[in-house]
Amino acid sequence: SSRSTASVVESALLRVLGITVANCSTLGALLEASLTAFFRHSDLSDSSPLSWSLAVYTLQPIVPRHPPLEDSLVTSGHLLSLYALTLKHMPVSLDIRQEAILLNNLNQWLSVLKVTDSVESKLPLLWSQVLYLCMRQCEYSSDPETGSLILRQLVQSITQGLEHRAGAGWGILGAIGIVKSQSASFKCRLLSRFVVALSLAQMPDSRNNAGTVEEDHAVQFVRIKPHAPG
Repeated sequence: SSRSTASVVESALLRVLGITVANCSTLGALLEASLTAFFRHSDLSDSSPLSWSLAVYTLQPIVPRHPPLEDSLVTSGHLLSLYALTLKHMPVSLDIRQEAILLNNLNQWLSVLKVTDSVESKLPLLWSQVLYLCMRQCEYSSDPETGSLILRQLVQSITQGLEHRAGAGWGILGAIGIVKSQSASFKCRLLSRFVVALSLAQMPDSRNNAGTVEEDHAVQFVRIKPHAPG
């Protein structure tokens, strides 16, 4: 059938792109298109953990590049590819130091990512991975400060991203109607606020009396178990 034929082609591309395409920009575009098609033609939902497991298993390791391919993916907004590579680099066994490196990378990418209409729907993939890795740092690391600090930074990057989009297009050109406002969609704003509220709820000491996020870098208590105090 056409679906099974397309699936074979997509799987083949995921296996060979990383070792055959040299240009990072071209590789990123092809990888993003292949992953998009992979989920479109798959019988599995793109939100199913099994489907991502299959995609990551099919994707062969990318030949190391300088600068890293991930930098190009962030610039181009190819977040499906960025998420797939992040999962690919996750250690098979518990390696909390390696996970901390991945967590810091995710945090840096999110801090410089330009949120556009095409990126909005893919952001929750990276957010969820940051939350997951933060939880593991708080639970297993001998230095849980990494998890608590990056959790606070995630809140800030999400909030700043929304504010940036809300303000885009409202300068002089926006005022006279030449540039339209690029505010985030209602769905994106709602989900963003939910993630921020959920994160802050796990850090009962992260708000001051005015209800704003504290800027100091003191170690925060992070709730990682049900019914934890705070």
